[in-house]
Amino acid sequence: MRIAICDDEKTFLVKLKKDISDILNGSDYELAEFQSGESLLFAYNEQKYDIIILDIEMNGINGLDTAREIRRCDRSAVMAFLTSYESFAVQGYEVKAERYILKQQSPIFRPIWTM
Repeated sequence: MRIAICDDEKTFLVKLKKDISDILNGSDYELAEFQSGESLLFAYNEQKYDIIILDIEMNGINGLDTAREIRRCDRSAVMAFLTSYESFAVQGYEVKAERYILKQQSPIFRPIWTM
């Protein structure tokens, strides 16, 4: 399983990596982290991901626009949005996001793995 996480806050990326490692302990997975939508899109041209977790509000291209670009070439990736604001939830349906996770939820990724 290939997982991409994208958040422009480095400290939050560290937390995401730890949460994923704790949940998938012993599982076979690869994790790539990105601090911008642009860097994720650039990498996506070379390598696809099974699960993509995107912060909605980022500098440069935001998570929704990043998801729109990914959906143009990949309809099968599981996509989840991560944000501090509930008001963005409806917009996630536009790109067929599987989950919408508030950053303050704990544990943060439990809902994604139970699809």
